[in-house]
Amino acid sequence: MKKYRILSILCLLAFILSSCKKEKHFNHKELNFKIIDTLNIKIPVGTSIQEVYWSYNNVDDFFNNSDFPLSEIYQYNTVDNTWRAKLKFERVGPKGIGIGTGFHFYNQDSLFIASSYKHKLFLFNKENLIKKYNTPEDYNLNLFTTRKAVSYKKSVFFPGTEFLKSNNDFTSNARLLLKLDLVTEKFQKILNYPEEYLNKSWKKELLNVSFIVKNDSIYSSFNKSQYIYSSDINGNYNNKYLAKSKYLNEIPSLKPGTENSVRAKLNYYKNGYYTYLLDDTYNKRYYRFAYHLPLTAEYDKIKMSDMKMSMIVLDYDFKYIGEVDLPKEVSGYFCFITEKGLFLSLKSQYIDVKENEDMLKFIQVSYD
Repeated sequence: MKKYRILSILCLLAFILSSCKKEKHFNHKELNFKIIDTLNIKIPVGTSIQEVYWSYNNVDDFFNNSDFPLSEIYQYNTVDNTWRAKLKFERVGPKGIGIGTGFHFYNQDSLFIASSYKHKLFLFNKENLIKKYNTPEDYNLNLFTTRKAVSYKKSVFFPGTEFLKSNNDFTSNARLLLKLDLVTEKFQKILNYPEEYLNKSWKKELLNVSFIVKNDSIYSSFNKSQYIYSSDINGNYNNKYLAKSKYLNEIPSLKPGTENSVRAKLNYYKNGYYTYLLDDTYNKRYYRFAYHLPLTAEYDKIKMSDMKMSMIVLDYDFKYIGEVDLPKEVSGYFCFITEKGLFLSLKSQYIDVKENEDMLKFIQVSYD
C-alpha cells in the first residue's frame, strides 16, 4: 500500500512540474490597420522585379538596387523619387567580382559585394576596389532581399549557410552568421540553432533567420519558432521572448529524407511561418511578420501568392502589444521604415502598370 502511495505522489509531482513548464496563457489582441500613403517606384530598364536585391539606407533615404548576377547597383532617393548613381562592376579582370551574389551597404564610402561561388568578399568605395577578403570555404554567404547583413560598431554580420552533411547534423551544429571584425579583418562563425531545432528535420525554408544587432546583443527570429531569441554579440543565447501569431499553427518536424516532399510543402503552407524582424527606432517598436493562408484556402490548389501577412507589434522590452492582419494585397517582400513610418510592398498581381513596365508599389501603414 505504501508503495502505491509513493507512486501516486511521484505521478502528482510529475504532473505539477510538467504543468509549470507550459507557457503562460497567450492573450491575442487585434490591432486596426490604416493606409497612410503610397509610394510607386519604377524599376530601371533591364532589371526585373523578380531578380533585384534591395537594401534600404535610412540615413540617406535611398534604396540600393541590383540585378542578379550582380553587375550594376542603382540608388533610388525616396525624398525626391529619383534614381541617382549607377555603379558598374566587372566580372573578370583586376577588379572582377566573378558572379556577384549580393551586397551590403556599409556607408557612402564602403560597399561590400559577395561572390559566394568564389568564397570572396569585395570592399568597394564607389567603383574602386579597396580590399578582397577570403571567406571560409565551408560557408556560403546568403545576401538576398529577405536576408540582409547588419553593421554594428566595427563589425559586419553576414547571414549564410554552413556546409554540413545532413539536415539533422545541420540543425545541431551549423552556425548561421559570419561575423567580420573590420579591425582584425578576421571572420568568426557564430549563432547556432536554438534547442527547439536540434536533432530534427525541417523544410529548408524554415531554417532561415532574420536578426537585429543592437545593445551588444543579437535578436533572432526563426521561421518556425514562436519565440524571438536574444544572444550576446558572439551568438551565445541568454533569453527568449514569446512573439507568436494568432494565425500560425505549431509546425511539426519531418522524418529525415522528407524535407522536400509534397507533404512537407503542404505543411509549410498550411501552418504558416515567420519572416522579417524589423526595428522601428522612431517609435521604439519591433515588428515581426508572419505569413499564413486565408481560412478559405483550398489546400490542394495553394500557391505562394495566396499567402497573407500579419504583423506582430512588440515594445522595446519585447512585450506583446498586438497583431495586425494585413490585406491580401500586401506582400511585404520589400519593406522599410523611415521617419514617416512603415512601408510595405504590394503583390505584383495587384499593381496596375503599363505593358512591359516593372513597378514596385508600397503602402505606408499605421495601426492602433
